Amino acid sequence: MRRTPALAFLGAAAGLAVSARGQPEAQSGPVIVGERKSFTGVQLDRLNAAINYFGQWRLDKVETDGQSTQESTEQLHRGDFELSGRAFVGHEDLLDLSGSVRLGLEHQNVESDVPGAEQDDNRNYYLYDLNGRFFSESMLPTTLFTSRQESLLDRAFASTIRSTNSEYGVLSRLNSDVFPLSVQYVHRDIDQDDPFGVADFSVRQDTLTALSDMQLTPNQHLTLEYRLDSVDEARSGTFVNNFDRHDLIGTHTLTFGDRDEHSLRSVGRFYDQTGTVDQSRYRLDEVLRLTHSEAFETQYDLTYERREFELESQDYIRAQALARHRLYESLVTTFSVGGTHIDTHDIGTSDQLDTEAIVNYVKRVPYGQLDASAGLGFVHQVESDRGQPVSVPDRAVVIPDAAPAIVPVANVVPGTVRVTDIAGIRVYLEGIDYDLQLFPDRFEIRRIVGGAIAPGETALVSFVVGPQPGATIDSLAGTISARYTVEDGLLAGLSPYFRYSQIDRWLDTEAPQFFFVDDVQVLVYGIEYRRGPIFLRGEQEHRDSEFTPFDATRLEAGYFQRLGVASSLTLNYTYEIIDRPLENDTLTLNRAIVRWYGRVLEELDVGVSLLYRDEDSRAFGDSTGFEQALELTWRRGRTTANLALRNSMLDTDTSQSTSQYVRFGLTRRF
Repeated sequence: MRRTPALAFLGAAAGLAVSARGQPEAQSGPVIVGERKSFTGVQLDRLNAAINYFGQWRLDKVETDGQSTQESTEQLHRGDFELSGRAFVGHEDLLDLSGSVRLGLEHQNVESDVPGAEQDDNRNYYLYDLNGRFFSESMLPTTLFTSRQESLLDRAFASTIRSTNSEYGVLSRLNSDVFPLSVQYVHRDIDQDDPFGVADFSVRQDTLTALSDMQLTPNQHLTLEYRLDSVDEARSGTFVNNFDRHDLIGTHTLTFGDRDEHSLRSVGRFYDQTGTVDQSRYRLDEVLRLTHSEAFETQYDLTYERREFELESQDYIRAQALARHRLYESLVTTFSVGGTHIDTHDIGTSDQLDTEAIVNYVKRVPYGQLDASAGLGFVHQVESDRGQPVSVPDRAVVIPDAAPAIVPVANVVPGTVRVTDIAGIRVYLEGIDYDLQLFPDRFEIRRIVGGAIAPGETALVSFVVGPQPGATIDSLAGTISARYTVEDGLLAGLSPYFRYSQIDRWLDTEAPQFFFVDDVQVLVYGIEYRRGPIFLRGEQEHRDSEFTPFDATRLEAGYFQRLGVASSLTLNYTYEIIDRPLENDTLTLNRAIVRWYGRVLEELDVGVSLLYRDEDSRAFGDSTGFEQALELTWRRGRTTANLALRNSMLDTDTSQSTSQYVRFGLTRRF
């Protein structure tokens, strides 16, 4: 019969305890520096035990118009014995063992309208977190580790997901003045189960990393980092994403000058990915910084990148020079000029020349401080005829809570948009995690409440742009902003501000119908108030645009106060209304958060949270979510009890979903 790592460790720990009782007591005496450590067999440093009980009742229900109601209920009971400790074999530098193991029984009963989801079974239950460190004071300290953990992930206004994370691996470090090296291998399994199977997610990942950080000379530093990932991902039982990727980065830094005031930083990268999406990159970045005086410095950047994506190959070259001057620490002027050349082989080229000047001004004024800035930039862009589609991989896009993320790219090929997390591992699914709308001049991504995309998350978006004729586009952009912060007097903490930007573009092409060149003016003004635990903000934004105009009003009030060593109160309310006339959409969003955590008695902690979200939209419909949670934690001596209750509701124009649970946990330590 196969033995789990947890069972193996439990047996070893029991043996350590027996061996430790058989060891003679250590003789006290002086510590002699430099004395060789004697071999003491097995020494038990500590051994702790606990008995745990966990119980949960859960109900999830989804009612969708025109479809049958889906309901899932679960009763879960779990009891286990926990053993944790630390022991040394030989001596603490030879082998240091530490960790914890939980072994027990679990009964789970699930009744569900989802076919195949029902179950009623008993099973062995085990969790562990184990580490073994070998030769900690040697040239090659090595750590073996393995763990298996379970957690329940509460999603706002959605059902709870059970997540099981298992991993094992080894970490070894070569302590060398010449070539220090750390090498780690990790195998990781992540399984997330949704009661209705909509958000099921699993990933199997093998990762090998190697890192060397070398000080070549007093003024030269070299870092080499290599990472190999093999990933198998599955979403909701239908989508599969498998790939292998190599990522090698080398960074060399050289400082020079009488006071090492100058620097040259060189970064080389090789990236190769094969699988569902094939791509590779070869990149070199050079950054030269010269400090001519305390007030004046310059910087020179050069980038070359070779990109190969699916069946395309592309060369990217960027050069830029920047000068920065400081006058009395209050006036900073920055001027830059640069150029970019992109050659997509056998398809077309894109060339760009740009220049920009920015002035930042900081001044102490009566009762406070004035921060102001102004900038002016010009871009000349030449696009050649492009008779074939072109791939655009991994563009970073911030996805707001309710308003759509706008990607201003024209002529995007339908069916080619792909959205992943910032690491490029988890692929988000259209219709489950986000909604997508394609327009002639742009496309918009809107997160779905209860999906896997968090509000304000930065995601990577890849897409394909269709053929386009040649064109020349000139852009002139100007910005100006100011903020006055009151620091003294009765109005201390008050900050009125404004920002104005304008972009004017000129297009020269034989086929203007393929381009959507937009002149944009944006005005933002508002006022903030920060004093002690209070935060208030009111803001108005006007965007004048031919294709994407809107007006937005944003109000926010917040309060955060620590009420003691273990107590805090958080209150936050935001109101946002966005009017988009071309889409005939007015979006109104109300959000409120109340969180209080406090120690009401010496032995009792209480946590309360309320989360409310109400969205009204002509284009996307209405939704209202309300979530309440209560958590009680009681401690006396070595006994801890925990009770948690949660009720979550989300109503939309087409569906109503509810999720409730009651959890109880009890731990007795020995």
